[in-house]
Amino acid sequence: SDDDYQRVLTHTIMDKQLKVRYKKDNETKQWKMKASFIVDHSAKSVYDYLVNDMMNNKRSSWNTKIMEQGMEKLLDKDHFIAQQTFASFKSQDKFMDFVLLTCLKSDIDSKRYMMVFASVSNYADFGPQKGKDRAIVLPSGFEICGVKDDVNKCLVSYRAHMTNTSVLTVSADLLGETDEFFEALLN
Repeated sequence: SDDDYQRVLTHTIMDKQLKVRYKKDNETKQWKMKASFIVDHSAKSVYDYLVNDMMNNKRSSWNTKIMEQGMEKLLDKDHFIAQQTFASFKSQDKFMDFVLLTCLKSDIDSKRYMMVFASVSNYADFGPQKGKDRAIVLPSGFEICGVKDDVNKCLVSYRAHMTNTSVLTVSADLLGETDEFFEALLN
C-alpha cells in the first residue's frame, strides 16, 4: 500500500499517468521504489518487448539510462545472466556495471508476466570491467498484468530494491531534476 512508502508522486507525461512510490530504510540504507502505469498494449506484447530488449539489444531501446547491455549466458529457457552499464547520476563520465541473474515467468491464462532480476556478485565469469564501478541491485523487476475489461491494455509495475549506490541510476528522477526514466517507462 502507499502507506508503506515515504513519498508518493503522480506524474502525468504525454497524457499518461505514472504513480511512483519510494522510500529509504534508514536502518539498512536500502531504497525501494515502485512505479505503476497502464499502457495501451496487451500484457504479453509488453512482456515480449521487455524480454527481447534485454536479451537481444546492445543498447536498451526503451531505457536511455542503460548505456550498454547484453545477455551474457543463457542458463535455461527462463533464466539468464545479463550485464548492464548505466551512466552515473554524479557524472556522465562515470559508469556503473550490473551483473544480473534474470528470471522470466509467464502465466498466459491469467495474463500475468514477470521479469525479475537481482545482482550476482560472485559470478567469476564476469568480473568488474575497467572504468566501471560494480553496483548491486537487490531483487527487482517488472510485473505485467492484463486489464480485466480490455485485452489491449495492461498494468505495468516496476519494483526496484536498491543500495545507496544503485539508487543513483534513478535519483535525478526521484529528486524531480529530470523525468527521463519516467518518460522511458511510459514510452
